[in-house]
Amino acid sequence: MPTGGKPESTPVTAANTSPHLKSKRNEIQLTDQTNLLPFKKVLICFLGLGLSITVSSLDSVTVATALPTISTRFNAGSVSSWVPSAYLLTSTSFQPLYGRFSDIFGRKVMLTTAMAIFMIGNLAAGFSKTIIQLIVLRGLAGAGGGLSCTFSLYNLRRN
Repeated sequence: MPTGGKPESTPVTAANTSPHLKSKRNEIQLTDQTNLLPFKKVLICFLGLGLSITVSSLDSVTVATALPTISTRFNAGSVSSWVPSAYLLTSTSFQPLYGRFSDIFGRKVMLTTAMAIFMIGNLAAGFSKTIIQLIVLRGLAGAGGGLSCTFSLYNLRRN
């Protein structure tokens, strides 16, 4: 192996493989087929995945901080504990399903879908009129938020 860390490409010719075939037109050139992204694209991918993790984490922190005010506003009492629970339950239960879907449709498509579900769920939860609507829509947001955080960590680990 040379000092650059990449294996040398060794030409395999018909003369090397079979003594009976010595024609020059039968040469086969083997090359290194490593497919590396340029640094700018890797940086953009890491920033996007990091932003996905940050948004998912900030979402749960901001809801936990605002939960006493939300509970008072909706006069919810003990029912308000379902707001973070719905998020956690759906994010946990949808992960195996999305794992299978990512094998079928691809990780980029599923991460984009997860972020769309997360955004729609949070936007709708922001406009909810009752505590029940808020709980259901936080569950919808959890279905996308948990997946986006998990996929982002998985994709960061693979790169």
